[in-house]
Amino acid sequence: MLQRLRFCLPLFAWLTRAYGLGIPLSSRQPGQFTEFHGRRVGFGAVKEVRVPLAGATIQELEEYLTPERVATAMWDRDKVKSVGDGCYELRMEKLSFVMLDIDSSVLVRVAREPDQPGVISLNSESFSVAAQTPAGTLSTAELGISVRVAGTLQILDGGLAVGGQVGFETEGDLPGVMMLTPRPVVRTAAG
Repeated sequence: MLQRLRFCLPLFAWLTRAYGLGIPLSSRQPGQFTEFHGRRVGFGAVKEVRVPLAGATIQELEEYLTPERVATAMWDRDKVKSVGDGCYELRMEKLSFVMLDIDSSVLVRVAREPDQPGVISLNSESFSVAAQTPAGTLSTAELGISVRVAGTLQILDGGLAVGGQVGFETEGDLPGVMMLTPRPVVRTAAG
């Protein structure tokens, strides 16, 4: 039993890091969220997208829905840059969270799903973060910051619509003094 526990705990810790505070973005309901687990806080949003269409065939839609068109249509063109190999750098809005200012960008892979015609997936691969407090710059490793983007876009209702779901999540450890901030204040600051 102890051997199994030694194997399962690191695996559980890895899964929790990979999927945020326990819930994968793809399983979340649309809306904003803020979650706490000890000194760890995660916040973000999931948005549902649905665009009604008329007059296009499924084949025309499959040809039109390319990863590049999806990437540039979903984000402000000034904030997205193709970096090759199906990846796009997405510069995020500056986040001001209690006494912490965060500038970040996410490298997102946008790709057709090979076994699902008409489906485009989005998944973050890496990120860069600059965190600043009144006391100075904080190390992202020190704060355990992670940023995730995930979602899908697909042809719906036999070609009558295109839609899907896209989620964004930022997660990290609250620095010392911020641990004393009441949770309702942190929730308000996050959202």
